[in-house]
Amino acid sequence: MKLIGYGEDFLTLWALTKETKTILSKLEDETPPDLCMIIYRPSFGRAGGSMENQRAEFGEFDAILLTDKKAYLIESKWDGGGKRKRIVKLEKNQVKRHKIFVWYHSNWKKEMDWQKLIEEKTSEFQKLFPENKIAPNGSILKENLNEVLSLINRKPLQNVLMYFHADVQQEIRDTYDDVKFTKLPIQYDNKQNLLEMNY
Repeated sequence: MKLIGYGEDFLTLWALTKETKTILSKLEDETPPDLCMIIYRPSFGRAGGSMENQRAEFGEFDAILLTDKKAYLIESKWDGGGKRKRIVKLEKNQVKRHKIFVWYHSNWKKEMDWQKLIEEKTSEFQKLFPENKIAPNGSILKENLNEVLSLINRKPLQNVLMYFHADVQQEIRDTYDDVKFTKLPIQYDNKQNLLEMNY
């Protein structure tokens, strides 16, 4: 089967499935590609929220790459087919997504009592993220979090900013306050707008 696409989403899928060895090498991870797992665009609801209208949802990663060593939380950016020439950086809500997920990861346990987590940790959570709230017990968000965290199974997390460039690599901002991202530039061929990939 032939897949055709363009933009960040398709480049992310292409890189993780066709350039896995290159990615693992750049991450200095020796896990064989066939032992890795890709969670593609894991969604935790629409990002947003405010002090007046707190939301539990906090957006979606472009991918999570699971290896024997770590779980890599991936945000992707691209150069618009070689047309964008500016510093590569993440938005505040993207950085906050990583911080929220790290909080869940550090507080999660198998077969945990989610309602107890809400009762005991709400104050702590809202001091850190005043525009958000913990996923309600019984919600789809809670189930999604539980499933993804179960797959990660307490592996260390590493934030990754994967940047796709056609020619000259742009400057990549990798530090945001107390959050650090590993820069992962990937070059692609932009001779045609639509990219092809055999599946």
